[in-house]
Amino acid sequence: MKFTITNVSEEDVSLTLLTGIPGIATIDLPDKIKAGQSARGEIVLNQDILDDEFEKSFTFEVGDETKARFTVPVKRSIKKPATSSNADKKSAGR
Repeated sequence: MKFTITNVSEEDVSLTLLTGIPGIATIDLPDKIKAGQSARGEIVLNQDILDDEFEKSFTFEVGDETKARFTVPVKRSIKKPATSSNADKKSAGR
């Protein structure tokens, strides 16, 4: 999953990942974002977690005088297809 981070300040900023999602995903952040520009990051799920649901988050820090921190929620929900018995019940009710 790709996402965009926009630097709305008048200075270039660096980004530092403080907490990731170990065992679930790799977080790829841009090293720097120029003033007024946007850059893309990416979350790559580990292959062995693709069948699981989860709710986690990661936190990064902006390298300016404020040292602002942002925590980003990451949720994976898996929609299960209707079983044939459920589909049969719906058809019978018509």
